[in-house]
This record gives sequence, C-alpha cells and structure tokens, in this order.
Amino acid sequence: MRGADTILTMRLNRKAPTIVYIETRPMNDLAKSYTERPRDDMDLHLDPSEVARIETLDLRFLVGIQVVLISGVNERDLDRIGAACVKAGAGRVESALYDDNADPFGALSLLKTKLHTKGEVKTLWAL
Repeated sequence: MRGADTILTMRLNRKAPTIVYIETRPMNDLAKSYTERPRDDMDLHLDPSEVARIETLDLRFLVGIQVVLISGVNERDLDRIGAACVKAGAGRVESALYDDNADPFGALSLLKTKLHTKGEVKTLWAL
C-alpha cells in the first residue's frame, strides 16, 4: 500500500491527515509524490493484489480519519474497500466509480458515488 508508511509515521507522531484518497488505478509520478510526504490530504495507492485481499490488510491507521475517498473502475472492489475502511474505524467513507473507457484520450467519466457506513451502502449520485 503505497502511502501507508507515511500515514503510519504521521499517526505515530500524533498527527493525522484530514482526508485520505484511496486510489485503485495505476498512478503517474506526480500522484505517487502525494504518498511520500506528510500532508493534510494523503494518497494511499492500492495495487491489484492488495485490492484482491483488502479484507485481510491492516487498515488500523484509518481509525478516526475524518474522510476517506476511494476511486476506481470496479464497483464491487470499491464496495469491498469501503467496507474494509468502515470496519477499520474511518469516519466518512465515500467511493467514486469511474468509466475509464469513456474517452480515448484518457479522461475519466464519473458514473456513481456512494456513501459507506456500518451495515449500509447508499448511492449518493448516479449517471
């Protein structure tokens, strides 16, 4: 989990980001830089093998994080990641489902947003 060590270091120093963005798609070098230094808004990048085993990963560093925003192109994966974040103790957990095939030039099209809470997933907006 790229970015987890930075968030853990912050937590050990009694600091925490206000927002954690969880990315499930491959990221460019600029986006990767958002995982390397402590910031108020941190990125956490999951590779496909981590997404596949999200229920077994230690996400305790998300305890008390005010907002977790997850983005990706697979709705089932987003629901699983959202449930894992809620179980870990994150505050508000939202996900954004994108269609990465909508534009041949690489632009993403937002399809749906959801709110994840204990025992419930609520669609906030859908195309």
